[in-house]
Amino acid sequence: MASGQADRTVQIAGAFGVMACVVALAEFPLWFMGGSIPQFSDATAFAEFATRHGSLYLTRTLMDLCIFSLLVVFFGGFRHLVVTTQPSEEWLGTTFFGLSAIYTAVTLISDSLTGSIALDTAGGKADPTVIRTLNESTLLMFGATG
Repeated sequence: MASGQADRTVQIAGAFGVMACVVALAEFPLWFMGGSIPQFSDATAFAEFATRHGSLYLTRTLMDLCIFSLLVVFFGGFRHLVVTTQPSEEWLGTTFFGLSAIYTAVTLISDSLTGSIALDTAGGKADPTVIRTLNESTLLMFGATG
């Protein structure tokens, strides 16, 4: 592969990585907006909280979609860079890309459940049982598994 093409790949991957970081930094304060979250065991209070902050939930979900779309390009470029510069270390680039793809998939599945919370609250009156179930379904994906 020509050096110019490899340099261009690195530039594109780097630009996408930087854009992902910028969006992630813009999203970071959104996690602290809205005040303290009620206990999950109080399904009614949590459903009311989710109803008041449904647009915040949806905004964070859409920003995560953007972040991880950008990161997939970055991870692919990183793998390409490793394979191009150190062919004997292809296993490392491929392993890193595979782990990042799995992490992205798990996070986006969890984000889809969070987005469902926001959509369930769109009518103004959310079902507390559904909201609690959706929220508890995200805990392992955002927590231990993530």
